[in-house]
Amino acid sequence: MHYSHWYGRPNDRLKLPVEGGFALRIFLCFAMAYFMSYAFRTINVVIAPDLVRDLQISNADLGLLSSAYFVGFGMTQIPLGLALDRFGPRITEAWVMTLAVIGAIIFA
Repeated sequence: MHYSHWYGRPNDRLKLPVEGGFALRIFLCFAMAYFMSYAFRTINVVIAPDLVRDLQISNADLGLLSSAYFVGFGMTQIPLGLALDRFGPRITEAWVMTLAVIGAIIFA
């Protein structure tokens, strides 16, 4: 009986490129990156009353301050895409996460 190279036999075990604990570590790294990005996008909502009071700014100024993150996020899309194409996702993700952690520590 002939099987296409796209399909194995019905009882063949599927071999994944990454298995076990290594796959979990990769998932956790990307999950933490997503959580950190989400936290950066929403943090101003949590601290808005304190920012308005401490910096003595209006709500419109706070909105402008919050939009600075999105402007920076948008401006990095093309350089990030070029880095992904040139260096690949592993190296690029490692550098971007390292920079994000360093930035978070500096501004904490």
